[in-house]
Amino acid sequence: MSKKIDDRSKIWNVVFYPESAPSYFLDVIRDSHVSAALSPIHNMDRWTEKDEVENPEHKAGDYKKPHYHLHLHYDGNKSQEQVFRDFCEPLNTGLQPKISNSDRNDTRYLIHLDNDDKVRYRLDECRFFNGFDVKDYFDYSEEDKKELVIQVEDFIYDNKITEYAKLIELLKREQLTILADTVRHNSLHFNYLCKSWYHGGFQLEDYK
Repeated sequence: MSKKIDDRSKIWNVVFYPESAPSYFLDVIRDSHVSAALSPIHNMDRWTEKDEVENPEHKAGDYKKPHYHLHLHYDGNKSQEQVFRDFCEPLNTGLQPKISNSDRNDTRYLIHLDNDDKVRYRLDECRFFNGFDVKDYFDYSEEDKKELVIQVEDFIYDNKITEYAKLIELLKREQLTILADTVRHNSLHFNYLCKSWYHGGFQLEDYK
């Protein structure tokens, strides 16, 4: 049976647009104290033929307006009106929140992980807030793990980080939880990498 519009739930989805959201939208999510997962910006999505049938203004093949998907875990059941006040109003989305029908599927949808007909976005660009535990939703292959290590190395190079503690601090500040976990699981490697930059200096042209 489908859920009614006034049903209550602990798990919700919100879509909002960077062009209308406030510049401090990450603070809105962080300061809510609600466990949440934020997608990378979806700027390569296109309307489908099915979308066009449902709404002729959505021409198949045209790009959708860039947007974010926000997946929310409340501690207790909340109404649509409460979620709207908590997130849709401060994020200026203009859209109603929707109850999540599948926690795992909606979390993986943040990067279109199980949607082969859609553009795949990068997992390391997701952000996780207020204790959201991402490990239950994504299965990492060995190639995925290697790619995450490379992403952290690039983050070190780009930000000229020479201290392990600073690396963790910056990743946490940017809510890059997956990259922070990658560092913790490869702490020896990244500790030595930071130290090598500290002693040798950032002469990137020698390594590019």
